[in-house]
Amino acid sequence: MGARRGVPQGSKRIPGEFRTKVGSRIRMVMKPYAKEKGEWAECCEAAESLKLHPHTVYNWYNGVTLPTIWNLVRFADLYEVSLDYLFGRIGVQSITELRALANEVRKAMVA
Repeated sequence: MGARRGVPQGSKRIPGEFRTKVGSRIRMVMKPYAKEKGEWAECCEAAESLKLHPHTVYNWYNGVTLPTIWNLVRFADLYEVSLDYLFGRIGVQSITELRALANEVRKAMVA
């Protein structure tokens, strides 16, 4: 059987719930900054930092498309969030919060 239209042979579609989860997490990460500057301005600023076209980031923000894994890593670094957070595997957003939790766990294990 041949490839479906628009889907290269051997590729797999991204499950809808994963796309929705990652898209909503990207929006949650960017939203506080977008409130301050406006959605488009924040997307333009992020795009400039990531060396991407503003429409690319704007599409992530609106859940139209998802970033490649490499761009997702770069996005996580830019906003100082973990990939686990973006993938919806944990509820803690910032790297700083994760470090604080890890320190608490270490202290509890020593005590």
